[in-house]
Amino acid sequence: MTAGLAILAAGSSSRAGADKVSLELGGQPVLLWSLAAAEASGAYAAIVVVVPADRVSAIGALVGARARVVAGGASRTASSWAGLDALRGSDVVAVHDAARPFASSALFAQVVAVATEYGSAVPGLAIAETVRRADRAGRAVERSIGTGSGRRRPRRPSSAASSSAREPPRGTAASPTMPRRSSR
Repeated sequence: MTAGLAILAAGSSSRAGADKVSLELGGQPVLLWSLAAAEASGAYAAIVVVVPADRVSAIGALVGARARVVAGGASRTASSWAGLDALRGSDVVAVHDAARPFASSALFAQVVAVATEYGSAVPGLAIAETVRRADRAGRAVERSIGTGSGRRRPRRPSSAASSSAREPPRGTAASPTMPRRSSR
């Protein structure tokens, strides 16, 4: 089985006020941390970086021959589809956010192994915070989750068998009953 990875870096970074995937972190751009971890995992036959159309050349120069750089779309969904389309031929496809540089090479390898065996994989971190439900007056009435609850917060990369990734559930964006969205 071959695996491909789409690293999504096509966001506008409007909340950050700067192109966060190009910002330096520990001596290199944020994007390169994810790329290095994915390469070190040895799990991917192909890596694609999805960026805004006007950044393809600049990011291409940054990553060199380590990854193919393709233009994303006007929304996260459209950029995800661009990554999937660029990885046709991969049996398993993983998607990762370039703005999340701390995924380990072991995590990149593990999502491929799990998706290969079970059809998909979404890693998660144990929720450590206590969340309380409040009544209309703002008084805490219920402690709902916290350490030891067994609940997880999803993180990236996530992966799926290629056939599953290309077939969204009926009634969702890009399904046979609803056309793909090209913008928000």
